Amino acid sequence: MKLGTNDSAIQGPHGSPVSPVDYIQNVKTITEKLLTDFPKAIVIYQHPLWYSPNTYNGARYLQEGLSRLQSYVPKLDSLVFAYGTTNPNHVFVGDKKGFNYFKKHHLTDLIPEKGNQGTFYLHPNKQGALALGEFWGKAIEKVLRKVAK
Repeated sequence: MKLGTNDSAIQGPHGSPVSPVDYIQNVKTITEKLLTDFPKAIVIYQHPLWYSPNTYNGARYLQEGLSRLQSYVPKLDSLVFAYGTTNPNHVFVGDKKGFNYFKKHHLTDLIPEKGNQGTFYLHPNKQGALALGEFWGKAIEKVLRKVAK
């Protein structure tokens, strides 16, 4: 599961902005429903991905949104820790590398898009999608190996 980008916007996608408290409650609600309907499910939270602090297309993200996005990460990690007690071996943190990778490689791995505050970087291009697939695939594989033990 990877949520957060649209939630972090200052204004734009329906429901934004979503506070860290509401964000984690939403993630918990989704997780609870999955674990209730599919008791053997394994839920993996992928950390959110970086976007440029001038991101402003139909929605307004900017630095405020990026900071909010980053505030979701410790909440996700804490939720995984809590599920380790209440529902062991079902909820995990997946990829943690994507954010820093895209921050460093946005010029080569994200699509330059025209926005209200200049060119912004939000969506992966083909090269970025391949990198993201590798990060997520390896993270999922690591969790599955752990659960299989």
